[in-house]
Amino acid sequence: MGTERMAFLDAKMINDIYCPNVCEGFGRNLRCQAGGYPDPNNCNVCKCPDALGGVECERLQPSVCGGELIATDQWQTLRSPELHDSRSQQTNLNPSFNKNVQCYWRISAPEGSHVRFRLSDGEFPCSYGCQSYVEIKHKLDIRLTGFRSCCYRPKEDTISDGSQIYVRIVFAKGN
Repeated sequence: MGTERMAFLDAKMINDIYCPNVCEGFGRNLRCQAGGYPDPNNCNVCKCPDALGGVECERLQPSVCGGELIATDQWQTLRSPELHDSRSQQTNLNPSFNKNVQCYWRISAPEGSHVRFRLSDGEFPCSYGCQSYVEIKHKLDIRLTGFRSCCYRPKEDTISDGSQIYVRIVFAKGN
């Protein structure tokens, strides 16, 4: 697979095959957004693509860092949470984080516009399986896993297919 977690669409396909119609007639009429689907283990909520949360996938996934940003026609810089301990010169999680950190951002441009982005140098260590990384979802279908970067950073700019991108930063403690 290449990662420790199953991709959203793979899990959806398995649920479609082995748990079809489990939530039909459940009583609650969920309207899962952004390609989410009723959770066969809890028909009161939707299973949402990475980066989205809420009962019906209607909002950004809650996280200890991240948020909603508006793209402008001027370059802006998105910074990861403070992961570097300047006293010991080691890459460590901020002491307020007691486990792995995942941060989610949604960057939106006006409708009909696109978001141009560039990855610059970061502090993600190279490790087996790319456990700490930045993921950019720039396709129209948010269900798709975005491209992930941990060791290699593309030098060219990338432009979103639509007017939004989702950014997820994952920092695995112990890397």
